[in-house]
Formats: sequence, structure tokens, C-alpha cells
Amino acid sequence: MTADERERSLPQKINDRYHVVRLLGRGGFGQVYLVRDSLREGRRLALKTLLPSTTDPTVRSGFQDEFGELCKLEHENLAKVYDFGRVQDTSEYFFTTEYIEGVTWSPDCLEDDAKLEQLAAALRRLHALSLTGRTFDAIGAAMAYAREIVDRDEAKIGACLRK
Repeated sequence: MTADERERSLPQKINDRYHVVRLLGRGGFGQVYLVRDSLREGRRLALKTLLPSTTDPTVRSGFQDEFGELCKLEHENLAKVYDFGRVQDTSEYFFTTEYIEGVTWSPDCLEDDAKLEQLAAALRRLHALSLTGRTFDAIGAAMAYAREIVDRDEAKIGACLRK
């Protein structure tokens, strides 16, 4: 499936509830869209999909696990998580989160110490929740993550940092 086919694969209205506004980003297994939720008075949300061509049960299970883990997290700098389901027309798995206006993460963020420190602070907070049981250097993790992004030519990051 080409990138254009993936972008067109989602209907303009999902499950008679979510109205697709635009594509925010895509990766190897899915895409993230900006949508308006008709049950929440048109509130803008991010809707993350798992492509129907992703047949690996481990990936599908990981997608559900990601949603479950995100539901356990609550912090002012993290997007709230709302809904999990399947697109009726395509059977794609999806979940929705709060849409946050902000700075899109890019390699240029390495040039801005304040943005890098903000990312490191978020990583320190996540680590404090003891989800992994491992210790790590937050600044080092942020730098390594950014270098990994720079190394991947097709990486599109839809994560946003609050203003």
C-alpha cells in the first residue's frame, strides 16, 4: 500500500462520530488524524489508527497495550486518552486522545535548550511513575531519541510539546 493509498484509506466520517479534518502524521504501522468529535460538541481530538494491512498479532496487541498504558497516565503535560475502537468501514483499530496545539517535535528542537529540557522533564516524570522499573538519564534519553529521529529519513513525528 502506498503512502497515498494509506492517507485515503480512512473515511471522512468515522463511526458516525469523528469527522476527519486532516492527516497529522504517519508511520510504518499507522497514522494520526485531527478529528472533530460530534459527541463532544465538535471538540478537536487526535485519532491514531493502526493500518488494516498490519496483520501481525503482536503489533495489534501492542497497539491495544499502548492505549491501556496511556489510560493509566495522568499529568498536565500529557494528552488525555478517550476512546478505543474499530473503524466500521475499514476495520482499522483506533484510539483517540486530546489534541494539543504546540510545537511539533523535529531535529531542530535539539538547537533549543528549553524544548530539550521540557522533553527531558516529561521523561523524568514518566520514569517517576515506575512503569519500566529501570533507571535512565532523561537528558541522555531525549538526545538519543532525537538522534534516532534524525537518522531515519522518513520519520514523521506527531508528538507535541505544550507551549
